[in-house]
Amino acid sequence: MLRSCRSLHIVALAGLIAHPAVAGEPATTLGFGGFVGNRGQWDGDVRYRARASFGAVGVVDEGFELDLAEGVRAGRISIRHGEAPFVAESPRGVTHSYFTGGVRAAGLPVFDAVRRPGVREGVDVVLRTVDGTVRFDLELAPGRDAGAVTFDVEGIERLRVGDDGALALERGGEVVRLSAPVAWAVEPDGGRTPIG
Repeated sequence: MLRSCRSLHIVALAGLIAHPAVAGEPATTLGFGGFVGNRGQWDGDVRYRARASFGAVGVVDEGFELDLAEGVRAGRISIRHGEAPFVAESPRGVTHSYFTGGVRAAGLPVFDAVRRPGVREGVDVVLRTVDGTVRFDLELAPGRDAGAVTFDVEGIERLRVGDDGALALERGGEVVRLSAPVAWAVEPDGGRTPIG
């Protein structure tokens, strides 16, 4: 286990967090997959949580945590910049309820995304649920540099970049993959044009 943080420069705009059981197989979807606010149903400093193909993503003030199973933390990815908290966006129009450990949290809205604005001037970090996975995006205003954003990766035993450009975070024999980064420009009509 690493005792200190490793810095990781994200130099493109998106990554997809997934953990397929076998390379090339589609990841399975667990639960509803959207972000739900913490009203005491989870311990710790988690503000929002979303189930994903490999377990769950917990959103904390500093960044996000990757959980392989309930109570089994794979690691934490912290954002070094900005102090604004994550805020939920894109409500699904549905709610979810929890009755765990004597805590009743009912009627909690489910969101497709959470955003941390202003991690650098003109740069936001957005986590989105997509087909049972959680994707993180760096949204940059024109003229901004994605390389100016630094992340710390904690609790991971090994980091490696695969031949396909995906980043593998390994701990205890388990692997969480962040797909190779991709970049695009958002057009005025909302469409995307690939870059590079």
